[in-house]
Amino acid sequence: MLRRLRTLGLLLLLLVVWFPVRAEANRSCIRPNGDPGRCVAAADCKEIDSLLRQTVLYPAQLELITSVSKACEGSSPTDDSYCCTAAPLGTTAAPTRRPTRRRTIPSRATTTRRRTTATTPSTTTTTTVAPTTKTTRVLPGPGQFMRLLPERCGERTPSNHIISSQEDDDHTYKWAVFVRIQKDPTRNVTRCTGTLITQLYVLTAAHCMYHLEPEHVTLYLGLFDLRELGDCMRSGQCQERRTTELVTHEAYTTRYNLNDISLLRMDRPVENSDYIQPICLPLNHTYDEAIQSQVFSYGWGSTSTDGRDGEMSDTKRMVGLYVVSRDNCSQALRQHLQGGQIPASQLCTVGDGLEDVCSGDSGAPIIELRHPRYYIAGVVSYGPKCGMKRAPGVSTRISEYVDWILTSLKE
Repeated sequence: MLRRLRTLGLLLLLLVVWFPVRAEANRSCIRPNGDPGRCVAAADCKEIDSLLRQTVLYPAQLELITSVSKACEGSSPTDDSYCCTAAPLGTTAAPTRRPTRRRTIPSRATTTRRRTTATTPSTTTTTTVAPTTKTTRVLPGPGQFMRLLPERCGERTPSNHIISSQEDDDHTYKWAVFVRIQKDPTRNVTRCTGTLITQLYVLTAAHCMYHLEPEHVTLYLGLFDLRELGDCMRSGQCQERRTTELVTHEAYTTRYNLNDISLLRMDRPVENSDYIQPICLPLNHTYDEAIQSQVFSYGWGSTSTDGRDGEMSDTKRMVGLYVVSRDNCSQALRQHLQGGQIPASQLCTVGDGLEDVCSGDSGAPIIELRHPRYYIAGVVSYGPKCGMKRAPGVSTRISEYVDWILTSLKE
């Protein structure tokens, strides 16, 4: 009788210890595509369990595993957990993962050189067929793509002092790209801002490229004043490039504004100069909100301070911003927008007074100065109307997408 009581007590103790862990591991989470999910063990998630059993993993699959694992960090003190589609344990359905959306043109397109604003291309999906022959597991990482990055990047202009709202007439931001968008000659021109990261690729926001074709996008580098574009081109200071390929993140969703990132491949490499140079990617660090340091952005967007779109700037303007925590950002955004939790893949910023990025600045970088170089910390995604005091703007956090960027580059 005493042995039975001891056994029963041991079982009750195990239930008390095991059940809270299991319950915590089954907490809610946000999946990369913005859908709700639950943190479960790999064995309880058909999608992840299947991937972990594969001998060969491709970059998109590895990125998915990493992102759903990060979404559940700290959910279980013992086992790894993964954010799976919200369903009871053991019955999680595996959603279909969309391949990276690419839209290409075979040769240089002729586009009308005009002013522009933003929309996005619908990109043709191309599926990659995994080989049937199994070999040792391959975990593609950024190392093999490092040779595609520039040797020089993010160099500071000597004796430069950055002031909010100052015009960038001394070309501090040599990686700035003016993105002109026009679907056809009968349509209005729209604009976005981009960032040069290699001699062939420009980084911008996915929502800028939504429902666009490569021939709709023309890029201008080394540009300060749009009114002087002709003279700038003739002097050789500015360089014009056509877009031959649009690469939009495969999990981008307009519903949740997640994974708002695109790459634009140019028809030919740009040449470094006193006015043109790529920025550095954050390969070995992520921006730490606890530092409370100032970050910067630029663009040719609206100069309005009354909450309206206002008139677009002809000159490239700079602005100083401060990064705020995700919790404070979520709380502040609820006063202006319908939205929930800000995930780790996003970064929030606010400006002094009414200063901020605005309409027309979509796709602009959030720039961090880590002496002696500038790094791109984010890509401007969305936020409340311009001129709303202390209302944060949301950007895509680049450190979360370095692997995606590197594995999307081509020779």
